[in-house]
Amino acid sequence: MGDYLAALQLFDDVAAEVDVVFPGHGSVGTGDDFRARLTLDRVYVETLRDGGVFNDPRVGPDAPLFWMADVHEWHVEQ
Repeated sequence: MGDYLAALQLFDDVAAEVDVVFPGHGSVGTGDDFRARLTLDRVYVETLRDGGVFNDPRVGPDAPLFWMADVHEWHVEQ
């Protein structure tokens, strides 16, 4: 998880310069979308690392990525 968080920090270091993002997963977004995704990703990974309570608006039964709830359970088990 440390490497993942370090990679997120590298993205964060250049995030202010991003106008548009074309991710490998997810939809095209603005620089603001990119920065918001980085924040949510960081919180998600830190929550997994620290054994906290999962609360990510991008996943769950009512979210656009409802299928990710199963992926999250797998992450927790790992």
